[in-house]
Amino acid sequence: MKKQRTQELTRTLSKQLAKARSTLDVTQEEAAERIGITVEYYARIERGKALPSLLTFAQISVALEVSTESLLGLGEITQRSVSGLPAWFSPPQQEESKQLRRLFRRLRQVPPEVLSAVESVVKQLERFIENQRKRSSRSDGDDE
Repeated sequence: MKKQRTQELTRTLSKQLAKARSTLDVTQEEAAERIGITVEYYARIERGKALPSLLTFAQISVALEVSTESLLGLGEITQRSVSGLPAWFSPPQQEESKQLRRLFRRLRQVPPEVLSAVESVVKQLERFIENQRKRSSRSDGDDE
């Protein structure tokens, strides 16, 4: 999901960047010079092959005389509805619980062999729970 949102953001920025440069009637070389980056890097950003750092993003905004909101595809509107936001801005579909975030944080710190063991235990637990459900549903049917 995160990768898809990043791709959407990259496409939006790419399109808005080309539009802003066209409005100013400058070449990619002139735009890169104004921003203070190489032409190659600027071209990669405009083609959607790279995302600039936050500092470069701010420099792009100033150099091309366009708001950061416009570059992100948010327009100049201050009161927006969620339906009007670009696809990359959509909130995550499912909020992670505090317990799950804590578990992820701990799992990121364990060595790979421990992570494999944890994965194996989780799979075994899933099978155990599934078997328990099957037994429970069979025993419920026996009572009738």
